[in-house]
Amino acid sequence: MNVADVALQLDVGISDGAWTLLGPGFFCDLPVGLLVLGGDRVGQPFELAVPNLHDHHLVFVARPVDAEQLDIRPAPNQQVVDEVVYEDDATGLQIRCLEFAYNHDGARWRQRMYGVPLSPGTSLVVVAQATDPHAEALFITADELVFTISPATSD
Repeated sequence: MNVADVALQLDVGISDGAWTLLGPGFFCDLPVGLLVLGGDRVGQPFELAVPNLHDHHLVFVARPVDAEQLDIRPAPNQQVVDEVVYEDDATGLQIRCLEFAYNHDGARWRQRMYGVPLSPGTSLVVVAQATDPHAEALFITADELVFTISPATSD
């Protein structure tokens, strides 16, 4: 989908969700109940957070590499918990996901990193992390959200 197509659909919605987020080179559904916060780093346009909870969020980081070539590794204090490849039966889209666990400030945290292909030579890493009691709910949202991400091209 190109930018002109996006502009033509603004009155009726770009996707199936009630709200759509537009980032540099991509768009996706905004899950109900999450806030959009401005990104504070280059390549990180925004993050999503749950109101009144400071222990979990979703971050989007653009990478100039094919999703298959992403080198997603644990930090020194993290342990790999799981690795899975999700596939959309309708489109054949495959998204690799790694899950890590770690301790931070006396709390057990879990993190998932998804490698989402956007276009040849461009991918998006979606990072979902939360303290252990909130991780499963956030991961359910993230698992659904990554399949709503679509490239937004200018041609």
